[in-house]
Amino acid sequence: MKKDIHFLTICLIFSLMMGSTFLVNNANATQVPPYQALDLHGRVVSMTDFRGKVVLLNTWATWCEPCRYEIPYLESLYQNYSSKGLDVVGVSIDSSLSDTKVPIFMKNYGMTYTILRDPDNRFSHVFSTRGVPETFLIDRNGNVVYHWEGPLDVKSNDAELRVRAALGQNIQLSALNSSQNIGLWIASIAGLLSFLSPCVLPLVPAYITFITGLSLKELTATNSNIGDKDFDTSMSAASRYRADQSALKVRTTVITRGGLFILGFSIVFVALGTSAALVSSIFNDSATWIARIGGIVIVLFGLNILGLLRIPRLEKQLKIDMIKKPKHAGSFVVGITFGAGWTPCIGPILAGILTLAASSSSIGTGASLLTAYSAGLAIPFIISAFAVDRFLIFIKRIRKWIPWIERISGILLIAIGILLLSGSFTLLSSVFGGSIGSDGI
Repeated sequence: MKKDIHFLTICLIFSLMMGSTFLVNNANATQVPPYQALDLHGRVVSMTDFRGKVVLLNTWATWCEPCRYEIPYLESLYQNYSSKGLDVVGVSIDSSLSDTKVPIFMKNYGMTYTILRDPDNRFSHVFSTRGVPETFLIDRNGNVVYHWEGPLDVKSNDAELRVRAALGQNIQLSALNSSQNIGLWIASIAGLLSFLSPCVLPLVPAYITFITGLSLKELTATNSNIGDKDFDTSMSAASRYRADQSALKVRTTVITRGGLFILGFSIVFVALGTSAALVSSIFNDSATWIARIGGIVIVLFGLNILGLLRIPRLEKQLKIDMIKKPKHAGSFVVGITFGAGWTPCIGPILAGILTLAASSSSIGTGASLLTAYSAGLAIPFIISAFAVDRFLIFIKRIRKWIPWIERISGILLIAIGILLLSGSFTLLSSVFGGSIGSDGI
């Protein structure tokens, strides 16, 4: 039993480590592109005019409902930190027909920060935005240090903390990314749970022998020989050399073909995650509703795994039989086949992570989540390929625990769904990332 726990622990640690490395780091500083627009008095204002100050650059429109939601927050940031060097600049993309409407709107919403007019929406081309609102944090040197797609999250206070950090206050920036990191951890764990699912785990040895073209006997015997000082000392040096070379060839095959197999299904999963986030970003103005609906969907998936609700479509699986064992390129194709053909088998868990990706409305986040999910599925697979003999024993011992693994998967999905449904997903950052007080400690 201890060996089983060790195997799971190693897989989990590697999955989390690999998954966390794929976080899209929006904080990488890039120089703000040249941009200028007219203020309400018809004067030309350029981004270079704000050099030496920290700027929150926000694109918005009077007809944008999420913009109205975040405007009071932007105003409060301006009031609280303008004396410390912060400028808030709102770029209105309303048409020229709204020239008189914008000042009235500003008065009604108490907007006192700088407003620029860009009726031709040149802003979207210069800053490569996809909609409104979007916000850029620019430091005193004119570098874009963070980018928010969609409305600012008022509940998490993320923007204020990043502004304070840019102003030079002592803020632990690592804590600001905790909710994103937690999302990647969840995706990695979900990948591991998919690996341990009853429709994947028993078939792993078959997949390993199929994609490598090696028998279980070759894998279990030869894999353990290389570098083994106790390996048949009566053998001649030449025989020992040939045995070591044979073992090295086996390991090279496992790494090469196993890696291509993993690359194949990872491409499928990441493409699904990117597509889900892309479709969601098109309806960016409805991001809140997407998160709520997604939460309901994830809860239903969790109930399906727990057996409290049956969704027949999620229990079907597409099996594609391939008689001829593949070579290198074939291993990649089999990986794609695995990703596409077995998606219904691991459907509820995968669909839960896809829904989480869609609710982010960020293509980068969607790709990162599914990359982390792929890592959670891939790491234990490649470890199993290098220790098939121990893995076969592990399967026998873990079989009785599979129902509990399924229950854990269901509970995990329900918890994620409830957090999304209630709009409280960012609470995880305060639980696991620690709270940040007024002094930034």
